Amino acid sequence: MRNFLCTFGLFIVFVLPASAGEPEDDTAQMIRDKFGDYHAGDWDVWKSKYADNAKILYNSVDTTLTVDEAVAGHVQSIVPLSHYGFRDEETRITVALDENGDIRAHFNGVWRATFSSTGESIAVPTAVEYLIVEGKIAEERGYWDNQIMIGPYTRAADEKQTQ
Repeated sequence: MRNFLCTFGLFIVFVLPASAGEPEDDTAQMIRDKFGDYHAGDWDVWKSKYADNAKILYNSVDTTLTVDEAVAGHVQSIVPLSHYGFRDEETRITVALDENGDIRAHFNGVWRATFSSTGESIAVPTAVEYLIVEGKIAEERGYWDNQIMIGPYTRAADEKQTQ
């Protein structure tokens, strides 16, 4: 009986906390899954990760998008591409509580894309910050250098027009 109690006590101390799913772990997995949905073009599942009144800002401090507007922008931007996405080995997600006790997630990665019409490839360093409320994305702020993208998108459009 004593061995059983010792074993049971060790189970409670070491196994249960590891399997309980910390909010930080759940948040990091949700962000990974969100990028998986983006790569797969599974926009309904992608949208389900956002709060109803989510605030999305891309390369802006004051122009917000709705979730549907963000999806429309993503869909439009991938039309000329044969391949796009983030590589796991170039991706980092960190999750922390801020000074107000809110869950913040930070994504850093390199968005890589290849244009169908020209074969040109680009690599765009990307940083995104998330505010998570009740397991949903309440705010998303994404930043990347659009200058890297302008030339290749223009050349791809020109190539398409000449075909």
